[in-house]
Amino acid sequence: MANATAIATTTLELGIDIGDVGTVCQIGPPRSVSGLRQRVGRSGRRAGTRSTLDLSLIELEGLEQHQEGRLRLNLVCAAAALSLLREGFVEPPGERPASLSVVVHETLCLLRSRGELSFDQIVSVLARSQPMSGVGPASFEKLYQAMARPEVRLLEYRNGMIGLGPKGVQLAGSPDIYAVFSTPFEIDLVHAGMPLGRLPLMGGSAIGPGDGVLFAGARWSIMKLDIDKRVAEVQPSDKGKQPRFEGGDQEPMHDRLAARMRAILAGHHVDEAWTPAARRMLSNARAGYRAQELDRFVSLNEREGLILLPWIGTRKLEALTMALCGEGLNATAGPYGLWVASVSSETLKPVLERVRREARARVGTWLSRKGAIPEGKFDAALPHRFRLEWWAAANTVATLA
Repeated sequence: MANATAIATTTLELGIDIGDVGTVCQIGPPRSVSGLRQRVGRSGRRAGTRSTLDLSLIELEGLEQHQEGRLRLNLVCAAAALSLLREGFVEPPGERPASLSVVVHETLCLLRSRGELSFDQIVSVLARSQPMSGVGPASFEKLYQAMARPEVRLLEYRNGMIGLGPKGVQLAGSPDIYAVFSTPFEIDLVHAGMPLGRLPLMGGSAIGPGDGVLFAGARWSIMKLDIDKRVAEVQPSDKGKQPRFEGGDQEPMHDRLAARMRAILAGHHVDEAWTPAARRMLSNARAGYRAQELDRFVSLNEREGLILLPWIGTRKLEALTMALCGEGLNATAGPYGLWVASVSSETLKPVLERVRREARARVGTWLSRKGAIPEGKFDAALPHRFRLEWWAAANTVATLA
């Protein structure tokens, strides 16, 4: 059989054995070490063969003139992922609790199949699964109280037992119950009274006035959001030089990988397998890191604002973005850091300290300034405020300190 090349998305990284795969090629930086391990494992599956990875990055020449471009974060991310891969690191499972929609779905299915159950019986069954083991009894209790509210009526409390309410019976008996796949949350974007189109929101990121979005190849800032009508008024964004963080997979980055990126920049080791161009770019990135003294202050000054590199994973990065927006700043998260528009380091430093010191107490204020979070297939009937609070807890907003 002649040599062949299969081009695929991350779909082929799991459960696929298509024979004598000699080399796995990845284009772009891997942001999940476990995902990278799965991809590499598609090769070397026959006796006498070994797994081989060819990692390619698209790095433009001349980026050294831009402060954030000089750090070559995609290149550094790839180096950090390979370093952790060799050490045998894998992101631990179950760090993120199951989505609100999944917990609602599993509760409805359980009660439909077994009838009325006590609270302890429900929790003992659902908490056995890894995603829901991190929810906790207190969160289950708050959820079931919300599901039993008169305006929701998904559940009913009867003599110390919990059963399906009228709307719960209807939903659990519908064909929709057989699939838990989430429904995209869409908002209509309007500029100067003219509709631009619909923007689907996925991935669990809250949005609100002041946030930046990408639509139709342009950047926009949300000026006003009507969550009930699902309409957002937008203006062209004045953030013309946002950080160039594109490329690679879109999986959440673990804190360990972000920390290793910082260690790579601060270190001196160079992989012998790297090309001369990659070695030169990494050397320049390290020089830029030391020149900016980013081990002591992790922001990069730009004329329109600041790029903040806190060296934390995706969950904490999203939470920090929400916190800064809640404090009145215009912050947008990227894969590695945050862009904070129209702010100086002197202004940002006390805000960051306030977030670190008062995170738990200020969550309510932050949430009140955000408009919407993507709703799942089975949690749309729950009160909006409750969904916001659940999202905040699941995304570590209250634990930034």
